Amino acid sequence: MKNVQIKYKSGFVFNDGLSLSNIRKNLQADCQKCFGLCCVALYFSSSEGFPTDKAAGYPCPNLSKNYSCNVHENLIERGFKGCVAYDCFGAGQKVAQSIFHGNDWYKFPQNKNDMSYAVRVNKCK
Repeated sequence: MKNVQIKYKSGFVFNDGLSLSNIRKNLQADCQKCFGLCCVALYFSSSEGFPTDKAAGYPCPNLSKNYSCNVHENLIERGFKGCVAYDCFGAGQKVAQSIFHGNDWYKFPQNKNDMSYAVRVNKCK
């Protein structure tokens, strides 16, 4: 079994000792623990179920300072079909809580790029 090890541009190395298969089995999204990382880390494209484009690594304009979505109740009506369909399968809280020990990107902006990268890597594996 291959253990998960991620090396970030800042030099930080994360190795949780878990196999990829165990991580996949155990991860389920918990939006309250992830600091809205999917709303920051991922890009939006008007051609993929969003009303506008947004570059990866930048907060969605609908993300509030308490990491909740200001338009969550009306995502479909506002054209955010991509948000409705998206599921990080727990990558967000894994990155936020396990890798970055609960240090969010808003209070620790130096972590934003590494956290964004980690969400994309964890989601894609």
